[in-house]
Amino acid sequence: MLVAGSQSGEDTGFGWVPVDSPGGHHVHGPRACPPQGGPPVALLDQERVNRFGENGRLQLLEPGEGEVVLRPLRSGGAFDPAGRRRADVWRVDDIVAVFDHLPARLRPVLITLTLDRRPWLNLGPGIAYEKAKERVRKVMSEVFGHTNGIWVRSIEPQTKTGEGWIHWHIIAGLPVEISDAEVHRRCVKSWRVMFEHVDQSTGELTRELMSLAHPDAIHVATERRKGAGTRYVAKYFTKAWPAVPVWMGESTQRYRKGACSDAFYDVLERIHRHVRARGGRRAPGGRKLRKRTLFQRMARSGSSWVGFKIDGGQRRFCGHIELPVVRADRLFRGYSAQVCSVTRAGSLELVMPHAAFRRARAERALYEDERDKYIVRTLEDLRAQWGAMQESAPGGEEGDTDAGLSGVA
Repeated sequence: MLVAGSQSGEDTGFGWVPVDSPGGHHVHGPRACPPQGGPPVALLDQERVNRFGENGRLQLLEPGEGEVVLRPLRSGGAFDPAGRRRADVWRVDDIVAVFDHLPARLRPVLITLTLDRRPWLNLGPGIAYEKAKERVRKVMSEVFGHTNGIWVRSIEPQTKTGEGWIHWHIIAGLPVEISDAEVHRRCVKSWRVMFEHVDQSTGELTRELMSLAHPDAIHVATERRKGAGTRYVAKYFTKAWPAVPVWMGESTQRYRKGACSDAFYDVLERIHRHVRARGGRRAPGGRKLRKRTLFQRMARSGSSWVGFKIDGGQRRFCGHIELPVVRADRLFRGYSAQVCSVTRAGSLELVMPHAAFRRARAERALYEDERDKYIVRTLEDLRAQWGAMQESAPGGEEGDTDAGLSGVA
């Protein structure tokens, strides 16, 4: 039965889908049109928002035993074009929780570390990032007096200069007796790397310790409004970049938008918020390179569906359907798929009988070429995004690297 209002189906972008009938039975019939004379659209939207759970998911159909739930393939990690991940949203909540409950002896301090481009002009922003990223932990160790402190960092590329230079936003819980001026002095002292160059006249190799940024480009400010600086840094864990710099997208390195100190995870464990699904501490040793570049991984997002069979109430992986998400209409028409749930971010899950899933897998030769064309087209768009953004951006050099700092400190 299809009833108006909150007891009816939801408009998911694929039409109205019937859900639980008043008798408690699940309706898996064909899609129907919205009923006449229902509540105004604004009221339906408000009811839909109110019924979203903690994970932002609205359940439309409860998958039954033996059925297959389909999820769009997500790839690219935190840079996934499909939007933010639940793990990143959870991490933002964790950051706010930790810094909202700092002991009285600690205060939140916002730090911004930038890069002086001049020493790196012949090497590029990619080499500069690789050399500088490890210094962030050493800087924070120096700031905390070589002790294990609570801090969180996130990265963001500069977009106005064209090359995509990275800078770091850090929120740290520092002892109240350490002044902002002392924090700045410690940052300037440790934000340095060893440069090697060959003397052109003598051919001698010279090593020199050089600063990564001018002291005036290192910003330190105590958080004046409770939670403002914390949320300013945490937002970069889920904030979508307007485009990924080409040097980053064509690399097989593993990139993370944010990272936390070991002491941060210690606090999470004490307040019982640290679970494996939210991510964890960085494993010791170097991180292995990926087989695909970041752009290649991002292009695969939404190129197919991942299937999970309901077995004993558990979801067990059972294969892929190599059909782009934008062609989900073929699953509705040919394989009896129905919308199972939808999130605020627009991501959806489908449910279909296991027999239909096996038939779709057997007939994958009919639509695999659509997946390949989708990946190629998306990859071309990703590679062109950064250049297109630079062409549309107003001219001029990069100004203050953290113009919003004074507003949140």
